[in-house]
Amino acid sequence: SRLIINGVALCFAFLPFQPLGGLTIAGIPLVTYAFFNIRKGKRDWYNWLILALIPFYSHFFLSGFFLLIVLGFISLYDLINKKRAISGLLALSFLLFFFFKAFE
Repeated sequence: SRLIINGVALCFAFLPFQPLGGLTIAGIPLVTYAFFNIRKGKRDWYNWLILALIPFYSHFFLSGFFLLIVLGFISLYDLINKKRAISGLLALSFLLFFFFKAFE
């Protein structure tokens, strides 16, 4: 529905944005877009590139930790329902690996 899409976009636009945080808050929709594309089976190179580069331009403790928890719950839901579990877990572990690399 157009109303839901516009409402969610408007709610996200009201979030506080700190330019010093890089893509900490602004990158959340991009990461979820790439994660859901991989989860659906669209394993294009740019989705993996998004998951690889976002951790270097965002702070793990401001949003990355919570984003990984939410994506982990989605992957756990897929694992319990036995659908698309491998691709979601692979994308989640890929993102987690690069968050650890960026944190070093």
